Amino acid sequence: NADITLETASHDGSRFSAFVGKNDGLIKDCVNNGNITINTQKRSGNVYIGAFAGHANPRNGLAAGEAVTFENLIGFDGCTNNGDITYYCNSTGGYVAVGGIANSTTVALTAGEASTNVDPTTVQRCNFRNCTNTGDITVTITNGGSMAENAGTAGSGNYSNIGGVVGFAMGELVGCHNSGAVTFNVPTNETSACMSRPAVGGVAGYVWKSMTDCNNSGAVTVKGTFANGGTNNAGAGNSGASSFGGVVGQIGPMASDDNFAMTNCHNTGAVKFQSWMAATNGSASYLGGVAGYSNV
Repeated sequence: NADITLETASHDGSRFSAFVGKNDGLIKDCVNNGNITINTQKRSGNVYIGAFAGHANPRNGLAAGEAVTFENLIGFDGCTNNGDITYYCNSTGGYVAVGGIANSTTVALTAGEASTNVDPTTVQRCNFRNCTNTGDITVTITNGGSMAENAGTAGSGNYSNIGGVVGFAMGELVGCHNSGAVTFNVPTNETSACMSRPAVGGVAGYVWKSMTDCNNSGAVTVKGTFANGGTNNAGAGNSGASSFGGVVGQIGPMASDDNFAMTNCHNTGAVKFQSWMAATNGSASYLGGVAGYSNV
């Protein structure tokens, strides 16, 4: 029930949470009612923020050769966050993932694992089941660098993933719901691209595998100017374009797979995108009532 506040001039790559910084196991039937507020002028490295864990990878807990199943990769089951999460940063510095519950991002393959574009089990790291967020998620990042610095395959990789339940999920979501407002604020100057290729959604910013029975009723608001990334400037997901959706910003793997799907997901929350992009800068954005971009 405690509020957590961090005021700092700078921080390195970090995992912030009310429960644990990094979770390689199972967090079940837990509730957070406290607010998390982080205010920094400078960051370096990747930042992961969630009420129950900044970053999660239950795959680390599997024995060598153990089968990868939905059940043994559940990292969060029946958890509820009612606290607001607010993150402010005044500089570039790497990848940012913010979710009401947690995040699970890409990690290096272990020995013998196949390419991430071939075997779906090789990169599946964490599943979320019956998790709910009611708190407001607000991320503001200013001074993000120029359009040229952020765009293309050689871009800085200052990508961001923001969602009510998860920012980035290297796995699957089942029965997850969000009713809190999700807001991503960036500079209002079309010559400055604060973060490249962001993915923002009411339930999740980016989901690598599948979503089933997931609903959003919270408002999703994005304001800013963004650069498009290339295939070597990954981070927000499987498209180089900025993607915003009522349920999810982006969903699906880098290569299509018949086992991936989006099923029985609904959005009733307002979705608003305000941009100052110049029409000739080569950037594109995908905006959808349910999903901004889908590859399932």
